[in-house]
Amino acid sequence: MTKAPVITGGHVGIGVGLLSAALIAFQLALMQIFSITQWYHFAHLMISLALLGFGASGTFLAFCKERLVRRFDLVYPSLLVLTAAPMALAPVIIQTEFFRFDTYLLFSDHRHLFRLVLTCLFLLLPFFFGALAIGLSFVRYGKRIGQLYFANLLGSGLGGLLALALMWRIAPASLPAILAILPLVGSFVARAQKRNRLLFWLCLILLIFLNVDQPKLVRSEYKSIEKTLLLPEAEVVSRSVSPYGLLEVVSTPALRYAPGLSLAYEEGIPSRLGVFNNGDALGVFLPKPEADATSILQFTTNALPYVIRQPRKALILSSGTGELLSLAVSHQINEIDAVEANPLLVELLQEEFADSTNHLLADPAIDMHQLESRTFVQGSQEFYDLIQLPVIGSFFGSSGLNALEQRYDLTREAFAELWQSLAPDGLISITCWMDYPVRNPLKILATLSDLLEGQVEDKNRHLAAIRSWSTVTFVIKKTAYTEIEDSTIREFCGRMFFDPLLLPVQNEFDREHFNQLDDPWFFDAVDQLVADSADPLDHNYAFRIRPATDDQPYFFQYLRLKSLRQLNQLFGDQTVPFMELGYVVVWLTLLLVVLASLVFILLPLLPSSFRLKRKLRTFLYFGGIGLGYLFVEMVFIQQFTPFLGHPIYAASGVISLMLLSSGVGSLLSGRIRISPKNLTAVSIVIAAVIIVYAFNLTAVLRTFNSYSMPMKIGLMILIVGTPALLMGLPFPLGLTDVSKRQPSAVPWAWAVNGCASVVSASLAIVISVEAGFFWVMVGAAAAYGLAALAIIPMSYRTIFRL
Repeated sequence: MTKAPVITGGHVGIGVGLLSAALIAFQLALMQIFSITQWYHFAHLMISLALLGFGASGTFLAFCKERLVRRFDLVYPSLLVLTAAPMALAPVIIQTEFFRFDTYLLFSDHRHLFRLVLTCLFLLLPFFFGALAIGLSFVRYGKRIGQLYFANLLGSGLGGLLALALMWRIAPASLPAILAILPLVGSFVARAQKRNRLLFWLCLILLIFLNVDQPKLVRSEYKSIEKTLLLPEAEVVSRSVSPYGLLEVVSTPALRYAPGLSLAYEEGIPSRLGVFNNGDALGVFLPKPEADATSILQFTTNALPYVIRQPRKALILSSGTGELLSLAVSHQINEIDAVEANPLLVELLQEEFADSTNHLLADPAIDMHQLESRTFVQGSQEFYDLIQLPVIGSFFGSSGLNALEQRYDLTREAFAELWQSLAPDGLISITCWMDYPVRNPLKILATLSDLLEGQVEDKNRHLAAIRSWSTVTFVIKKTAYTEIEDSTIREFCGRMFFDPLLLPVQNEFDREHFNQLDDPWFFDAVDQLVADSADPLDHNYAFRIRPATDDQPYFFQYLRLKSLRQLNQLFGDQTVPFMELGYVVVWLTLLLVVLASLVFILLPLLPSSFRLKRKLRTFLYFGGIGLGYLFVEMVFIQQFTPFLGHPIYAASGVISLMLLSSGVGSLLSGRIRISPKNLTAVSIVIAAVIIVYAFNLTAVLRTFNSYSMPMKIGLMILIVGTPALLMGLPFPLGLTDVSKRQPSAVPWAWAVNGCASVVSASLAIVISVEAGFFWVMVGAAAAYGLAALAIIPMSYRTIFRL
């Protein structure tokens, strides 16, 4: 009889590395998939699901450890195959009618809430099986925990980079099936028995089939592109993928896009090509106007700065599909700097749809810069007569689904940087859609008023605003407006059937001559914001309108949870559009993950029959380092988003660097003698480093934001890698200590760490929205301080009575 092959520690290390890479890359792929089918704020839910799978696996190990270890050679490769199967099937399964939910209907149709729970449970499977394989290997090869943990973190770090590379070439729906090959290879390397090899080949055939027939992603019917595709003869004429998302161009003769168009415009409105990123509207392709021709955009409130004065040099930020560029060209501006971060969008304008825009980007006056807007401004030494920002809000509306979008270009600090880039008579112009109840215009005005408060003596003389039936345009001027400019603004309003909202010189004018409002309270709020700070109005209003800051860059987060009852009384069944579903979903996620953590992780380990020594200390130590690690990771992802230019770059870069550096730390942990004194010292040092970062990280990143990308990457390695290396020490040190004292407690420690990590992902978002990133970092330092307190040397333990 042939003896079954035995899996060696080296084979397990390879499998753990491949498995870890697949799990992290799968997590990032799911973020992209949900950004397309729903909205991007489900990213934190994917992080929570992954961590919940790790925590639940620890609980399962606690009860089944002996039986699993005895059959390790059979169970371990089987777990890798069981990880690959649901991973590959995920895009297909979650798109079926039984699982598919719609964010917009979660609070109005309970079936969709049930489907969300089912989707989460299914997506939990690959993370559970994968984490179980990793945890089982830790138990089986306890003496090599440092090396295996290094393989785990190394694989995870490389997995983030792998996902980023694949996103440039492969559609998000096809990514999971490709990534599932990694755990299958790990299973094959493990020299599995024949029955496992059969599973391997069956899964491999399944993966090939899934890649031949790419799954179709079914998007929410409330996505902007889905509404557009309902128009006659609508079809998608172009698709391209990148880490920036799925970019689609839609053609339909019925799409006649003219935001805030003047009622004085008498000519026909031609159809345009609509452009969408992850299903959300970006704008339309407008042709460059012919010489001396009148552009349709000259009949919008966006044209106000060009009426006030003819700029010589203009800066168009987040130029997108080129609408504001077309407006600038129509006014024959000599020098135009255009800034757009998405390279695929620029490529579409320059190549595939160059004819549709009349070769707009080929105009000699335009100098295109493929950078994030904030990065360009911080690195520019130029001064501009006009700086124009993109339109705030959407014609399609958002129902608060972008409440958690970080807008570093709309913070108080960002506008201060724009002010410094203005020429002596320079203008800053920004337009926003009117929303009801009014939020966008008030928050923009609060930000501009706050900026002028610290820059000029009489801010009323530096601020002008006009409104159409649907848009409001604000223009601030570095020097005071003259009476002639004031009269010019008023004349423009009369000619275009717009209404002046704020005039810098004249005090008496009709604000509702052409466009009346049902509730004149808006005008009282505007006057209050100009005359005073935003604090009094912000305190009494149902929505937050205080200026966003770099520490709290959530410009579209208006909802106060305490206002939900008031909104429900006012609007009844129509409250949903004002609920800011993105933020409400975060709270719902936090509630669900806390309950799930209790059910899947902690409660099964609490029966009196399951007795452990030093359970409280173990709980505090591993819970503290789990909470602190994820808090720091979430802040790094948020803070490096404007530094690197896009959330997916920040997420993959930070996760990869932290895991790689922590992996090195875990490898070095084997050289540290295990003792309460050393464990305490490591946790205290980490807490101190985090406090230093809390006070200095934002300022440092702002200082170096104008540097080249290679320099930024080097700085990122230093900034992220240093604390991450230290944070890689406590877990293997603590786990090694527990395995020596009481091996049966290893799964408990693993589960507690996973439980804290699960909760921390959503909790970090809530704290950052309510208080700011600074307090998330303070919370991380406190968590590591708690871990230090839990294992403080015996001589001091009586003081703290642990």
